[in-house]
Parts: sequence; structure tokens; C-alpha cells
Amino acid sequence: MTDHEQPLEVLRAELRRAAAAHEPDRTAMLNRIAANRGSRRTGRRQTVSLAAAAVAVAAVLGVGGIASALVAHHAPDADPAASAPATAPVTSGAADSSPSESATSRPPAGRPPNPEPSSSSSSPSPQPSASRVRGHPGDTQVEKGNLWSDGSIVPAGTGVSESTVTLKAQVDLTALDLTIRVALTPGLADQGTTHALTSRDIIVTVERRSDALLYRFVLREGVRLPAGTYQFTARYGYEGQRRDAGDDTYEAYADDADRKRPHIYGNFHATTR
Repeated sequence: MTDHEQPLEVLRAELRRAAAAHEPDRTAMLNRIAANRGSRRTGRRQTVSLAAAAVAVAAVLGVGGIASALVAHHAPDADPAASAPATAPVTSGAADSSPSESATSRPPAGRPPNPEPSSSSSSPSPQPSASRVRGHPGDTQVEKGNLWSDGSIVPAGTGVSESTVTLKAQVDLTALDLTIRVALTPGLADQGTTHALTSRDIIVTVERRSDALLYRFVLREGVRLPAGTYQFTARYGYEGQRRDAGDDTYEAYADDADRKRPHIYGNFHATTR
């Protein structure tokens, strides 16, 4: 044995004795591994270092069992975070707890999404109901509040007549809706209307129903009709020399400057020229 080999042999003998006397503390080793797992990269570096040291000792001692035990204790455990999916699956509870865009944009309960502006008190009243427009002879209310009315029928030639409603307003009217109903008789046909207002102030329509012609005069919104007397006429033709007007009626709704809403209705009486 040379002088250089003698110290190495002594070192090997000391390592064998130390290895024979060593009993690994498994609990301490596992605690150290858990403490060093705070950073994955640091843990891996420590594991590589420990494994390399174990391999070196095994190479020196020639004892594979010790190296295997050390490597087994210091081998990196499977990282749960690395094996978990990138996003956790959404459960039905999680989906319900995350409001969607449509849910957050929905208006509060009990409130309409787009409230309609309230109509002005000066706007025309609704069109008269069919039962009131039909009327009955003697079912009249020709005067109410500041408004008075009269209905008359004037012959305008053979087979032609005119039904005229005269209104007298004691104060200005801010709304007016007048309907003249001419009951259907043989050969009844519309021949137009007349009134003292312009088309900028009033809207006139004629509607043919199964039992009558309806002539409607509606004051345009925002127009003010000064106090005074006004006539509205429905002209029509029919068969024969005479026509029975017993079922003809008229009805008017109005708003006036005193903030009253008179409602009048009546029948017609025949006049001669």
C-alpha cells in the first residue's frame, strides 16, 4: 500500500463504521422535506443536492441500500398543484352565484323598463264607447258644465241630408272629441263633412261600420278653441224620398279652461227648408 492510498483506506474504514452505526430518523427526514417544499424550485434543488450526496456516499461506501433509502426519502413528491387542472370545474352553485350580464342589467322588480310618459290632461278623451255612440231616442244629456249642444237634420236635396251638431262653449276648450253616428239605412253613403275650423286645428275621420257611419271630429293636441258657437256637419246620401233618423245620435267629450271635463250626448230632430 502506498503512502497516498493509506489515508484513503482509513477514510473508508471510518465511513463504514459510521454507516454501520447510523439509523436514519424517518420522521425528521419527512419534516425536513415538508419544510423545504415552500418553493418548488428550491425544493427540487435541495432534492438534487441530497440525492447527489447520497450517491456519493454510496460510491464511497459501496453500500447501495443506504443510497437507495436516502434517495427514497428525498425523492420529490407529486406536486398536487401541478397535477390539478388550470381551472376548477364550475358547479351549479357557482354558476348560480355569478350573475350574468342580462341579470345585472335587468331593472329592479316592480319598475317598468321603459315607463311611458303620462298623457296631458288637455289631450282628447278616448273615443266614445260603442254602446254610448249607438244611443237610444230620448237618452240625452245636451248640456253639461260650460258646454251646450243641439242636434238637427237638414234635407240637402233628393236623397241627401246633413246632420249638424251645434256646440256652445262658455269658456275656451282645450280638448274636444265629437262623434256623429248616422244609423245604416238603405243606400246610405258618405258625402263629406263641414266645419268652421282648419285642418291644422282639427282631425276629421269617417268610419263605416256594419250598422252605421261614424263621423269623428277631434281637436288637435295643443290647440285651444276659444269660447263661442261652432257647428259640425255630416253629409250623406240614401235611397228614397225620406230617411228615418230615429237611431242617429251624437256624443262629445271636452276639456275646458276651467279644468272641467263636460260629457254631452243626444239625438237629432228634423228640420225643413
